[in-house]
Amino acid sequence: MYRFPDHNLTLVVVNQLLETGSFVAELEQLKSIPAIRARLDGESNYGETIPEMDAFFRKVELTDEDLAQVTELWFDGGDDIYHLIRPFWSGADDDFDVQSVDGFEKLPNLKTVYHNAMVSEAEVDRFRVAGIEIE
Repeated sequence: MYRFPDHNLTLVVVNQLLETGSFVAELEQLKSIPAIRARLDGESNYGETIPEMDAFFRKVELTDEDLAQVTELWFDGGDDIYHLIRPFWSGADDDFDVQSVDGFEKLPNLKTVYHNAMVSEAEVDRFRVAGIEIE
């Protein structure tokens, strides 16, 4: 089991895994809780972090199989995962910015990084030096 040193990098990785169906059953169970559903829909605590969702993602430990599924990473504030944690996040702050990509070498099949925001050029250069395509 693995956790990236920078939790925000874990979020980027898990966002990609959500597209493959990983963690979906657990998330659907959380989303079915009425109090969480109300926060996701903006009916209560508009704009605030949903503690249960934040805790769920902080506990995620990735298996070698999970890590091997990741072929691309997207650094984009519009990604779904951020809106599961803070449904009405505007992207105006740096709360989800990745400070370090340490551990990206654990992604054996990573081929492409899409870089729109949320990570510095210096960190993106680390991917480039490793031969990963940057879009």
